[in-house]
Amino acid sequence: MGLLRKGGVLYAVMEDMVQHISLSDAVTTGMVTQLSRIQKLQIGYEIATTLSALHQSDILKVLSNVTTRLETIPDGRTRAKLPGLVTPRPKGESAASEF
Repeated sequence: MGLLRKGGVLYAVMEDMVQHISLSDAVTTGMVTQLSRIQKLQIGYEIATTLSALHQSDILKVLSNVTTRLETIPDGRTRAKLPGLVTPRPKGESAASEF
């Protein structure tokens, strides 16, 4: 994740992760049960620190087990990714469809 300031507005820049499994699917298929306790804690930590960075930058991310993605990297570790900031808005602004 990176941050971009354009026209006085701060945006989160994220990679496309649609090809990776959702947290929801990982739980349903049993993939999560194959992870070590340390790996599960690392995923939780990555989600928390990413959300913290977004919120500190005044960007609100709507989080769900469907939008959270898991990526298995070449060394075998599984990492959490939070895609879906197609139309990021500063905190306080929301779309009616989110309610």
